[in-house]
Amino acid sequence: MVESPPDSGASLLVGLTDDDGSLASIALVSAHSSLGSRIVLFPPSLAAVLPGYGERDLSDAATFGGVDLFRLTITNLLGIRIDSVGVASVADFAAVFEDPLTVELTQPLIVAVAGAETVEFGQGRAEREAADLARLLAEQGTGDQLALLVRQGAVWEAAFDAAADDGLILDRILEALGLASDVSYQALSTAVVADPLLTSAIPTNRAVGVGPNAERYTVSSEDGATFVNEVFDYLRIANEPRVRVEILNGNGLVGTTAPIARVLIESGFRVVFTDNADRQDYTLSR
Repeated sequence: MVESPPDSGASLLVGLTDDDGSLASIALVSAHSSLGSRIVLFPPSLAAVLPGYGERDLSDAATFGGVDLFRLTITNLLGIRIDSVGVASVADFAAVFEDPLTVELTQPLIVAVAGAETVEFGQGRAEREAADLARLLAEQGTGDQLALLVRQGAVWEAAFDAAADDGLILDRILEALGLASDVSYQALSTAVVADPLLTSAIPTNRAVGVGPNAERYTVSSEDGATFVNEVFDYLRIANEPRVRVEILNGNGLVGTTAPIARVLIESGFRVVFTDNADRQDYTLSR
């Protein structure tokens, strides 16, 4: 049964983790009764301010602060309302589908084996078991993360098609993600029956990374604001440009930056930097 979202729309942020607990697949589901539904995908190595923890890869958000930091990071990045957040392992999410899903790949998964490249999953339509779905969602292979997002999108679309045909799958998805709220059901049930359901990636720029993070992406404030305006303006929490702020902890107490960041972000500010102040004996905020 489809339950329409409120007039203000609904949003559901989903994170699927790999064996290390890092976010491997990050999807934002938005739904509106008259403006349509969409899945927006984020590259795991997207540079983002994790409020209270500084700038890191988006994939670290759940590891450092659980679902709450994950939600706050996306709200800060795009200036949008996140109504519900669910996180599960890639394996647990894939296990929801007891029968194989028909997935159409336009980007093959190619892996390096013994110094040679091997095509694990080629282009075209094929039935994929749970183990294959998990690999398509989490394994980058020899390509870049933009190719990974295309494969992930194909899996998400196949998963939503299956949920549209079987309401029990919808319930199992919500259960796997630990979600039970009305707004979670509203967002997901509306999206799975959307025709068309649009799938896209957040607009990014390739950045120069270092060390193990050689592949890194950024979203400019201008590109992010334009994307939100065009795709889901109904989720916006403040007019752009948002006031940009830095938060420097100078009171000598650990853990006070994140709560302050939450208040500012949810009030429409954009936190661009968090760190320690030049000294730790300030008695008044300024």
